[in-house]
Order: sequence, then structure tokens, then C-alpha cells
Amino acid sequence: GWNLHMIHCGGAAFRPEFLQMLLERDIVVLQGYGASEAGGIGFMWEMTPDRPDTIGKPPAQMQIKIVDGELFLRSESVMMGYYGDEEGTAQVLHDGWYATGDLCREDEDGYLYLTGRKKNLIILSNGENVSPEEIETKLYCCEEIREVMVGVENDMLMAAVYPEYSVQGSEGSKQANKKKIEQAIEQYNCKTPMYKQIRKIRFMEEPFAKTAVGKLIRKSVTG
Repeated sequence: GWNLHMIHCGGAAFRPEFLQMLLERDIVVLQGYGASEAGGIGFMWEMTPDRPDTIGKPPAQMQIKIVDGELFLRSESVMMGYYGDEEGTAQVLHDGWYATGDLCREDEDGYLYLTGRKKNLIILSNGENVSPEEIETKLYCCEEIREVMVGVENDMLMAAVYPEYSVQGSEGSKQANKKKIEQAIEQYNCKTPMYKQIRKIRFMEEPFAKTAVGKLIRKSVTG
């Protein structure tokens, strides 16, 4: 597959650790972001080592704003509404602005970074908001983690983990992988505020349930 000249990514977060490997083989990586309600792809960013996790900046014809952490878009291509669904339309359209449902932050240079989905936001009893996707992205840096979902139990963060090991692997190798995962989560906890720390790990014996397009079904594990 190293004959490729260009890769377009979209629909999910790109793992930044893969970028340098692709660039060394002269493969251009484009990160796209958009929504059908806003006319399809609105952003297209050629990924660079100094900013491997941004969706870039909006095109000239699109306006953006961030409201309570949520990304809003406005342009001539934003839909007029959902056909026959006034209630659904009212939930996402506000004076011509489309509420994407994506949590986002903007840096001092105007680059945008997605941090999760508003509907998945965890609100703890102390009022702190936690994006599970933001934590999951960091935990995926551990090679022994194949799949991970962060949820909450008894007002504490929990990580459900499906380890990266062969089903035919020995029990000793499986335990060794679990130990490495525990150590990786301990290292993560040491570098993060207390309210974002993982207090419980639940190891899964089977992969997580997924939708028809391969997205993890969050409620199947985290409730």
C-alpha cells in the first residue's frame, strides 16, 4: 500500500502517531470534517507534524462559533431543516447556525480541535464536564489497548478495555498485557487533573458491540 500518494480521513479521529510514518513515505494526509446538514465536507486540512490533531480552519465561505464548547457552523450550504421534523430542526438550527453536536476548542491561531460529542459528555456531581473521547484518544497511545470506552460508575470515571492480544495467546501473555495497560493508565492519571483520572478498569473478553458502519455502541458498555 505504500504506492499511495494521498489519504483522505474523516468520520473519526486520526491517530497522530501514524502521521510521521506516512509522511516519511511521501503520502499526503488530508483531514476532512463536515456534516450533511452543513453541505457535506466543510473543512479540509493537510496534516502536518506540528499540528497532527486539528481539523484546520473553516473555508472562507463558512462562519464558525463555539457556544458552551459546541461547534456551530453557518454558510449558504447549511440546510433549511429536516423534512417533516420541526422539533428536530429546532434543536439544531438557531438563526441560521447549525449546532453540530461536536465539542471543540480553538487555539490562539484559529485552528480547531474536536474533543468529543456533546451527547456523550459526562457531567460529574462536582459540576466538572468530561469528554470521554478526549481521554480515550490519550489511552489509545498504549499499544496493548485495542478498544477502549470511558464511562462513569458511582461518580468516578471507568475505562472498559478490550486488550490487544490473540485469543489463542497464553494466559501469562494476556496477564502481561493487562499489566502494561494498568501501568499506562497509571501514567495517564499522573499527568491529568484528579477529576479526569480513571479510577476503575474493566477488562472485556470480547470486542465492543458496533453499529452497521463500525462505530462503537457506547451504551452497550458504559450505560
